[in-house]
Amino acid sequence: MSVTKLPLNKLEVGHYVCLPIGWTNHPFLFNNFKIRNEEELIVLQNLPFSEIEVNLAKSNVRESLLPPPIVYDSIDDQLPQVSEAELFSQQEKKHQRQTARWYVDQVGILKNAMAHFTSQPVLSYTELLHCVEKLCTPIFESQLKPNVYLILNAKQDDNLFNRSINVCVLAILVSRTLGFSLEATQSVALAALIQDIGMLRVPFQIRNKKEALNTAEKNYYQAHVGYSIELLKKNQNFPPQVIELVAMHHERLDGSGYPKGLSAIQISEHAQLLHVTDYYETLINPNPWQKPIPPQLAIAVLLKHSDKLFNKTIVEALANALGVYPPGTIVQLENAKLALVSVSNHDDKLKPFIKQLSTPFTQEFEDIPIENLQFISTAIAKTLPETALPADIAQRWAHFRIGYLYGRQS
Repeated sequence: MSVTKLPLNKLEVGHYVCLPIGWTNHPFLFNNFKIRNEEELIVLQNLPFSEIEVNLAKSNVRESLLPPPIVYDSIDDQLPQVSEAELFSQQEKKHQRQTARWYVDQVGILKNAMAHFTSQPVLSYTELLHCVEKLCTPIFESQLKPNVYLILNAKQDDNLFNRSINVCVLAILVSRTLGFSLEATQSVALAALIQDIGMLRVPFQIRNKKEALNTAEKNYYQAHVGYSIELLKKNQNFPPQVIELVAMHHERLDGSGYPKGLSAIQISEHAQLLHVTDYYETLINPNPWQKPIPPQLAIAVLLKHSDKLFNKTIVEALANALGVYPPGTIVQLENAKLALVSVSNHDDKLKPFIKQLSTPFTQEFEDIPIENLQFISTAIAKTLPETALPADIAQRWAHFRIGYLYGRQS
């Protein structure tokens, strides 16, 4: 039998492993099995030994289900000659497609982690750490500022997981802009992923109510912070500093936040960061009883209330990370055409990458070419609210929520 020993960090999806410990000491059904996915791989790599037996004859090693996000297709030298603008559009379409797949992967990991948060706490915790690593590592591996991509998510009755990924991504972007260490950013990112886990205990009819909440419902809704703390402590794996961040992520500088009404000096900088990114997410992707506002206006709202409700330095860092025209902003060009800002551009913040919207609207948003304003003889004249969109475009747009993720480094 072709059996060898491999270090845990050399294991891959498809390896057939033989565990050297009893089945009561690990979360798997059998001692000998083939690694089916990235989640099982993470659990194995966290077991208390340095190497493991692998049956190569029964193995079927294949590429990981979750490839690193910043790996892009090269341009075939044999392709027909195209213009610089067309080449840019082709490449950006690939980049956005890969970024969107990466986003879906992270949402999937988060869902899995939440599914067994109580029944398999160690597995759940390691999955969350894996998600944090996947999101943090690329942005800290490069000294360049990342371009931020718009990710359109189909609206669902409950978007808790997409919301958590959005807040996590924004928190990482702001942390990097402010010069936080990787370790500090990972703590903030982990807190962002699980800060609203207590929402799972809030009745569905309250979370998804279309009308404004009454006082009793609002109190129940705000109780999610306490539920989150209770679940985190029961899990027993989360560091105290992460639990503290979750406890404070709705507190405001003037003491008007909840659950304890803490004031500025009592709220850590990292908790203030979480509140800014969480509130921004709420403005652009609100609860069912609220109306969304455009991303650029959301930044303006945060700036207006800076130093009273929000940390101004953190708000400015968020604005810097997303650009003058945050992805998801609807704009009118100087040639009177409408466009959707699809990707930020840190090389020229006044010229983000756009998708032009034409009527009648016959394409899916994902299929519209991404264009660089540097290749178009026009510029952005002004931003527009959703109400300014033609009916056929507005009808499609209404089915989506805005998501953010960084992709190709500029």
